[in-house]
Amino acid sequence: MRLNWLWLKPKKLEKFIRDQGFSGNSYKVLLGDMRELAKTTKDAESKPIGLSDNIAQPILPFHHHIITNYGKNSFIWMGPGPIINITDPKIVREIFKKHDIFQEQRSSVAKLLVSGMVVYEGEQRLKVKKLTTPHFRLDKLK
Repeated sequence: MRLNWLWLKPKKLEKFIRDQGFSGNSYKVLLGDMRELAKTTKDAESKPIGLSDNIAQPILPFHHHIITNYGKNSFIWMGPGPIINITDPKIVREIFKKHDIFQEQRSSVAKLLVSGMVVYEGEQRLKVKKLTTPHFRLDKLK
């Protein structure tokens, strides 16, 4: 069972994700990209931010690094699980429209530890979405 969780399942997911057209680092056992993420974040925190600098690089240095090296549709590994970066607004919109299809399996412990709109599912997600949608209309964002 541990072999499946630590190696077989992540490698199967990696193949599936790559077949969908995403690119990223190969899976590394147990930690994934967490070491590289910590190093990149530490390096970014040690450098001062200039007024003319790209703000994305010092705030999210690892994601900036991944998107720069692997493209706008890429993935990273947080432990044995992938995190997919999608920056195409059309694809993001389709994902939000099909909220019942794109539900992530979360443990009850994770739901207790983390709260926010990102972890809501089903009826609760629809309720919060109805409350927040008027604030993100195009005329309000301008």
